[in-house]
Amino acid sequence: MLDITTFLKAQGSAVVCTVVDFALTAFLVSVVGVYYVGAVATGAVAGGMLNFHVNRSMVFRDAYKTGLLVVGGRYAMVWIGSILLNTIGTFAMTESTHMNCILSKAVVAIVVAVCWNYLMQRHFVFRKINR
Repeated sequence: MLDITTFLKAQGSAVVCTVVDFALTAFLVSVVGVYYVGAVATGAVAGGMLNFHVNRSMVFRDAYKTGLLVVGGRYAMVWIGSILLNTIGTFAMTESTHMNCILSKAVVAIVVAVCWNYLMQRHFVFRKINR
C-alpha cells in the first residue's frame, strides 16, 4: 500500500537533490567544459550522496534502526543502478534525438525517479528489518 506522506517526503527530497544534481551538471558542461556524460555522472553522484543522507535522516527514519553499513550497501547498489540508468538513458536520448543534454537528462531523471529510485528505496534500501 502506498504511504502518501512518505511518498511526498521522498519526492521533496528528490527535488532538492535533483536541483543539486542538475546545477552541478549544468555548471560542469557550461562553465568548465566537461563532456556531458561525465558531467551527468558527477551530478548524479553529488545528488545521490545528498539523497541518501536526507532520506535516511528525514524520510525513512526507521532506517536508523538498521546499521549504516547495511542500509548504505543497499543504497549503493540501487544508486549505481540509478546512475547507470540516468547516464545511459541521457546519452541514448541525447544522441538519438539531438535534444539538449539537460532536457534529455530531465526526461530520463523523471522516469528513473518514479520507476526505479522511489520503489527501490522504499521496498529495498530503507525497509524495516524484522529482528
